[in-house]
Amino acid sequence: MRREVLIGNAIISVIVILFLTSPVMAANHDSVAYYEIPLSEAVSPNNVENAVYAARLIDGTIVNSREIFSFNRVLGERTPEHGFVIGQISSRSKYPVYDYGGGICMTAGILHQAVKSSGMQVIERHNHVAPVGYLPSGEDAAVTWGVQDYRFRNNGEYPIKIKAGLNNQSLCVEIFKVYPMDPMQLLCIDDEPLKLKNQPVIINGTTYVPLDESYHAFASREFLSCDNQDCRYRDQGKFINDTEEIKLETTISNLSTLIINGEAFAPVRELAELFGFNVYWDNSIFKVNLIKQ
Repeated sequence: MRREVLIGNAIISVIVILFLTSPVMAANHDSVAYYEIPLSEAVSPNNVENAVYAARLIDGTIVNSREIFSFNRVLGERTPEHGFVIGQISSRSKYPVYDYGGGICMTAGILHQAVKSSGMQVIERHNHVAPVGYLPSGEDAAVTWGVQDYRFRNNGEYPIKIKAGLNNQSLCVEIFKVYPMDPMQLLCIDDEPLKLKNQPVIINGTTYVPLDESYHAFASREFLSCDNQDCRYRDQGKFINDTEEIKLETTISNLSTLIINGEAFAPVRELAELFGFNVYWDNSIFKVNLIKQ
């Protein structure tokens, strides 16, 4: 979609493809840190476009306990083939310097502020040669492919999830803890407890269940593979026909799938409703019950 952004005295239109899956941030009890910077602080429209695109790329990233997050690894090399445009990368030098990806340091800086607030360990951070206008001196995060990275370690007990997106005309990053489901909370199918090898997790108030195990329980179909949101199955040991396979893969790929510790997880409500189950929550005994329609 196209969004108007105020830069100085000029209103520009920026193509925003980030927010089809990333809603505007909101307060949540799982949130451990939040930071935002107005897009008007960017030095050019192209810098805004790169900053927003970088936020799209880090949005939804899960960082497991003790794992190290690398900004460069997630974004990849800043080239036009990877979706970046030429932006200003040095706004305070005598002669401005331009290169693909100029503007992504704003996103890295916002992430750094959220990481600091969360108490996680910063492993690598670099200052710009000259101060930037959007953060105090010494609080920015300069990143250059193959030279300077921004890295932090999740030193907490639980995985964390990074959410990055627009809040009105500000670019923001929010960090959530990924809590395992409370052992007292029951997940049942037709009142029978569902036994899963991988424990469900709760992220931002949504219960996620392991996709392959849950698929067996819901539809008795064999899980083949899942690469992020591209999943394949076969029905009771037999490959389903092309039409059904295309329809099924399209439906599965529309699930809000996450990869946690190498396993695919999906929201229990989305997966249950896909196979004709109604979802009921009994708050008195902390029970999620799936009833066949």
